[in-house]
Amino acid sequence: MVKKFLVILIVLCSAYSLDCLTSSGNIAPWWTIIKLPKSTATSPIPGKSYMYLDDKVTTPTVGALPINDTSALFTTLKQLNADTSISYLLYNDEPPTVAQLRGSTYAHAKGVLAYKGSEGIYIIHSTPKFPVLDSSNNIILDIADTQIIYGQNFMCVKLTSSQVFEIAGLMTLNRPQVYYSRIVTSNANITALASNKASSLTISKGSMKFNSGSFQFTYFAKTAASGLDLWENVLSPYFASGFRAETWGRPYQPSYCTPSYEYDELNILTIAIGKYSWKNTNDHSKWGISLVGTQVCYADINRMDSQKSRGGGAICIDYYPLFSAHLSIIATQDKC
Repeated sequence: MVKKFLVILIVLCSAYSLDCLTSSGNIAPWWTIIKLPKSTATSPIPGKSYMYLDDKVTTPTVGALPINDTSALFTTLKQLNADTSISYLLYNDEPPTVAQLRGSTYAHAKGVLAYKGSEGIYIIHSTPKFPVLDSSNNIILDIADTQIIYGQNFMCVKLTSSQVFEIAGLMTLNRPQVYYSRIVTSNANITALASNKASSLTISKGSMKFNSGSFQFTYFAKTAASGLDLWENVLSPYFASGFRAETWGRPYQPSYCTPSYEYDELNILTIAIGKYSWKNTNDHSKWGISLVGTQVCYADINRMDSQKSRGGGAICIDYYPLFSAHLSIIATQDKC
């Protein structure tokens, strides 16, 4: 009888929750994924191999399985297909179809916001044309072959629905291109974001500090009109620290060095996870770690001059094991 009660309780809890899930379906307060580029041809699954980290997994290793429907990414996204009472938004500066493209006046940002009841999740990622929906508007639980060429990153953070709404309000500064929304429970900030309207806020940048469990995060946003460099003018002044940054660059901004700039912003040149390594030119990720302190930031914006005129943001976590893991995979970087 006790066992039966526990089974029912577990089923009920899972039916009414919305979480960042591990590949085995366990709840995590957050997780990060760095997908290797296809150029690492000796990796277990070229273009679909990945490194996974969370609050319990802090050693950088490349897993033996591909980033498919059993990965943490798609185990988490499956919830949106399975539970139609979950409200969610999908946004991408390069949406799955050309018909959905709205132009460069919108944010350079990619992600998922979802909520249900008092719970929510936020996924920030770097993959163009992702996720794709099928004809029934279910998320296809795979990454298209056209998107496996370069390295990419993903980060999921567990939120309350109130935190989702607050982030959505700040995210209107970015003005992301929302290409699909399913709003079951309405909220003014979510509605404004889903409608792709310009923000009613009169600030050029903003930040929001919050906790997810025992972990401290900060979310950042900036407008396109601000002309601000996300790394030098938004993140670095807040943390009083420059960054080592792994981003896309066509072309790359040169690394910034003091005293010519207020903060050192150093381009990461080569990544190495175990025996697998690749150059930044094969990586479309957008992440960085602080030069002072232990901040790890996953971002929307590349270190490119052209991106000063695009809206976008970042989410940062202050957690030494995650910082140490990212630091350890930086094989080479620029120096001042």
